[in-house]
Amino acid sequence: MSRDKSKKGADVKRGRGKILAPRMDTVRSVGPDEPAQGRDQEQERRPDEKPADSRGNPRDQACTHRSNSLDLFKLIEPAISRDDLVLPDQILESLDDILVHVRHSSKVYDEWGFGAKNSVGRGISVLFVGPSGTGRKLAAEMLAGELQRDLFQIDLSLVVSKSSSETRKNLGRIFDVCQENSAVLMFDDVDPFFGRRSEDKSSTDRNSSFVAGYLLQRMEAYDGLAIVAAARRKFLDDVFMRRLRFVLSFPLPDIIQREEIWRKVFPPPTPTADLDIQELAQLELSGGHIREVALYAAFLAAEQNQPVGMTHLRRAAEAIFTKLDMPIISAEFSTWQ
Repeated sequence: MSRDKSKKGADVKRGRGKILAPRMDTVRSVGPDEPAQGRDQEQERRPDEKPADSRGNPRDQACTHRSNSLDLFKLIEPAISRDDLVLPDQILESLDDILVHVRHSSKVYDEWGFGAKNSVGRGISVLFVGPSGTGRKLAAEMLAGELQRDLFQIDLSLVVSKSSSETRKNLGRIFDVCQENSAVLMFDDVDPFFGRRSEDKSSTDRNSSFVAGYLLQRMEAYDGLAIVAAARRKFLDDVFMRRLRFVLSFPLPDIIQREEIWRKVFPPPTPTADLDIQELAQLELSGGHIREVALYAAFLAAEQNQPVGMTHLRRAAEAIFTKLDMPIISAEFSTWQ
């Protein structure tokens, strides 16, 4: 084996580095006529001839596409550390426990014999539930970073097809590619598929039940960490919830947490002037929306070649409130000068 191939294999074993470049017909969801064409082209290609897309980045090849060019999943290289998270202590402790389960899976199942009595699977399946902007994605990114693995974010609505066989095929391709790359998976916005079923058991309910059931089956069998994210816990079906190893509820930040988020939101190189953190924390915003306000204000300050100040943040906050269709109360910004 050449030195280059050995190095590439070592990268994959560590869970980071170069992503394997599987055959494209195993990572793309294609139209009804496309698979046969793909096989014909593969057969006709000379042994020494490179595929037309082999010059591209393997990471681009690993990012699956439907025939309509919509990504089935997105690769995220983690850049978040535990210190970046502002979450309740109970959530942080649960995140630490998830890391423990992943790191010591082999010891517990293989060396200590629990694998012989485990008929379900070794997958660490996790539910993050909470409103948008409460830190679900950042927590997933932190877990992937601590494990030195990449994070694959999947929009489940793009994977699901009217055909159950096509849905099964899409999910299978995603899990296979992620398994080859030792990646952490995160399925976004699973509420429509994990919700409680109506009594009439419509075709939509049956399809949603199939999607949730098959997804959980693959998560349980996945040799690694797989996360599903939902917005509202009370609408989720308890039957599916019981099959998840961890369930973490992400609340909106309280005023103390908002203060901490505001203190951390500006990168060290960003010039700031006379920021009133306590006043900023009065705005009842999620952490994600606080970051939006800070970024918006940074652009305003850059345009004026000034440090970010309360005036920039006031205008930015008003713009974000308008975007979110939230009422603007002038009194809340009266001292932002």
